[in-house]
Amino acid sequence: MDVLQFIKTSHDQIREDLGLFLKSDGIKARRSSFESLSGVIATLMVLERDYLYPELPGLFPEAELVVATGLANGSLISKKLKFLEKSLAKAVKEQVGIEKKIEEFSDLLETHFSQQEQSLMHRLRQNMRTEDREELGQVFEDVRDDMKAGTLSLVAKPGTSLRKRA
Repeated sequence: MDVLQFIKTSHDQIREDLGLFLKSDGIKARRSSFESLSGVIATLMVLERDYLYPELPGLFPEAELVVATGLANGSLISKKLKFLEKSLAKAVKEQVGIEKKIEEFSDLLETHFSQQEQSLMHRLRQNMRTEDREELGQVFEDVRDDMKAGTLSLVAKPGTSLRKRA
């Protein structure tokens, strides 16, 4: 699968899961829905950080800025995700202001996804060979599957590419 298709499919799944979370009723349903959502988001953030962004420097003009922005957004998303996980684990009475935090998180995700879909994906399509995008997409699928299965305990250090560009 082309990495662009993988990313777009992941974005769509996260948007759908986020909608289900926002509509969930009851504390157990809400926690369960968020657990599913957070797993997909966390996986995508790791894939972007450890496999996508290391491929970009030098690939197109301003790639370094795209990488810096993407990494900063990903880091912020991960921090807010952990905050929400902790907050939602508390008793309902202790979740003061959580709705505003969820709205801010949702907006941050949408901003990140929009930037990728409107700018990054277009640049990748123009500047990365189809074969390389498909190879990277396969890496994304394999790592995602290993993470789900619990067989991957260590991922690349940030900024380290695990594959060679042809």
